[in-house]
Amino acid sequence: KCYMLYDLQPSKEVTGGPWYTEMEFDHEFISILRDFVMNCVRKLNKGRGVTSKEIADKIQLAKVSKVQLSLQEVRQLMQTLAFDYMIEQNGMTQNGE
Repeated sequence: KCYMLYDLQPSKEVTGGPWYTEMEFDHEFISILRDFVMNCVRKLNKGRGVTSKEIADKIQLAKVSKVQLSLQEVRQLMQTLAFDYMIEQNGMTQNGE
């Protein structure tokens, strides 16, 4: 058990961040997000590629996630797709995306 004051927001190190729900790894949530990212990659920019910022904006606009995902968390999600050879990461833009 972990006790904390009621008015404090727990850190991601304690809660697991958006990838965990009630201390359990949320496979279904991640699967939904991965499918959404794959659709974005296919449809945005006519298949020429998208930035992590564009995908993060689309996730927020479509309200796919009830929790606000940071750009770093969207990049983590995209890395899982790259590790599974579902998308290919190309270099970075001048903005670091």
